[in-house]
Amino acid sequence: MSSNDEDPADDTIMSGEAWRAFCETLQRAGSLVLSEGVPDTPRDRAEGYRYLTRLLAAGLVTCMEFADADEPEFGRMVDHRMKWGLDCPDCLYLYATVRGDAEYRVWGNVGTANHIDIQVNYGHFALGDIAQWGTVSSINGLELQTEADGAFELFLGGERRAGNWLPLAPNAEFVLVRQYFNDWERERPADLLIDRIDAPLATPPPRTDQIAARLERLSMWMERGGALWERMSKAALALPPNSINVFLPQDSNQRAGLRGQAYGLGNFSCARDEAVVIEFTNEAIHDKVNVGATIKASLVFENDVGVPSAGSGDSQSLLRTIGRWLRSDADVKQFDVEDTHHLVIGIFHNQQFQTWDMRTSGGYVRPEVHVIATFQTVRVKLTDASTGDLFYEGRFRVTFDPLGIVPDITEGDVT
Repeated sequence: MSSNDEDPADDTIMSGEAWRAFCETLQRAGSLVLSEGVPDTPRDRAEGYRYLTRLLAAGLVTCMEFADADEPEFGRMVDHRMKWGLDCPDCLYLYATVRGDAEYRVWGNVGTANHIDIQVNYGHFALGDIAQWGTVSSINGLELQTEADGAFELFLGGERRAGNWLPLAPNAEFVLVRQYFNDWERERPADLLIDRIDAPLATPPPRTDQIAARLERLSMWMERGGALWERMSKAALALPPNSINVFLPQDSNQRAGLRGQAYGLGNFSCARDEAVVIEFTNEAIHDKVNVGATIKASLVFENDVGVPSAGSGDSQSLLRTIGRWLRSDADVKQFDVEDTHHLVIGIFHNQQFQTWDMRTSGGYVRPEVHVIATFQTVRVKLTDASTGDLFYEGRFRVTFDPLGIVPDITEGDVT
């Protein structure tokens, strides 16, 4: 059967009505720039119409080109050239459409962004109603299990799996990936792909009813979505000058926001020769002093096997130990806010490299001395001694002539 026989020949597409309705929506969208009370300086008019084109460009991503839940693909839904609402300038956002009754695999390389979060949501942004948005599930870079070179697989939906897995829900609509960067020049974005596991190999051509539905949603994106961001902007401007409303982290993912992030919304006012300064406390939890954590260090001494390739190298594990902290006989170290402590990898004495394994036996820490004849790298993992949460993992290369230790460049940037 041909694709034309399978296509229902939607009346609104065949007659051109769907396109005419969309163009009429675009015409009405101009009221966001021309309505009463909107600033009308030349700069404001120019920025206003540029905003509409950016809103449209983002709508083409989320409502048209990346709207196939059977053949999903990640696309940029907002960036510095396509801003439309509540985006962070240091974040890269990726969007892919899913459906709640299917199964998917997200795979690739996690990159080296300061923070990454993968989130399954319901309620399309085109609805223009925050009350209809929500989060089904999410996983961040601290929770994601990856290979040494950053490679990973994450499964969505279906039966619970071991390893990286997120549940879907019947109303799940899209996957949103957020990557926050601290150093845009050195940090590397994730390289991500998404597949529907049980999808047919051949991608069928779009049907008229599908294009009609996408055009209708795109019209909704421009009209309802644009109206929402206008209301939110006016609400922020209505606040007292130089004030911010803060939404607490524990509530942040209730409406498709980033889990654990405190959101702030407000406005500022200053003269041409003034600057706006925002001050923060060093408290990780609202109304509670950040007292730090008790850290345990795990060390893995390794030998290179073969020649490392770009991004990773094969290695052979020689010895695993619990690390020793400088000027401490304990197997853990208390880190308070802005603390710095030194981890001892080992000592080189009488042409021998020696290290300690800080094992606990009978309630006491009993250091065991090990002599390692030959090794090239040491992998360091820092975890919370109480919860097991991972704070850091990296590999370092050790040299003996001259004696030194440097980040292993085959592992990417290590800080």
